[in-house]
This record gives sequence, structure tokens and C-alpha cells, in this order.
Amino acid sequence: MVDVVSCWCKVKKQLLKEYQASVGTVLEDTVTFIIRIFQTFEIDHTMAIKYKAQDYEIVQSMPDATSKEFFIYIAKLKK
Repeated sequence: MVDVVSCWCKVKKQLLKEYQASVGTVLEDTVTFIIRIFQTFEIDHTMAIKYKAQDYEIVQSMPDATSKEFFIYIAKLKK
């Protein structure tokens, strides 16, 4: 894997209730990353997100409903 770019992001923390509900489902080991829309590069689903020395595959993306400045990426831990 080749590093393309690095940028700021916010990681949405899961509540214990959300974590417990995801165990054994397709949402297990997923993380929600919030990244500014206006970057000098374009993020697509062929890329992976490296966070805390672990790689995450982008499984879904959508604009943030509360702000037009951010995009939400749901990513699953690569095993």
C-alpha cells in the first residue's frame, strides 16, 4: 500500500450500546471518519484509510447532513 496523502479527520466514537449492537453484524469493526470536503485531493472507494497504524477499507460515504463542509466515511478494519 502506498501513502497518497494525509489530512485531518474526526473519528466518531461509538457508545457502548452502539458497540454492543454491532457485534456479530456487518458493522462490527467499523469506524466513522469525518473529513472536510474541500481538500486538495479526491477520496474514492479504491483508497484505504490508515488510522493508528491500522488500515480501514471505505465501505460507505455520504455528505454530513448537519454541515456542507464535511463528508462522512464509514470504514471497516482490514484483517
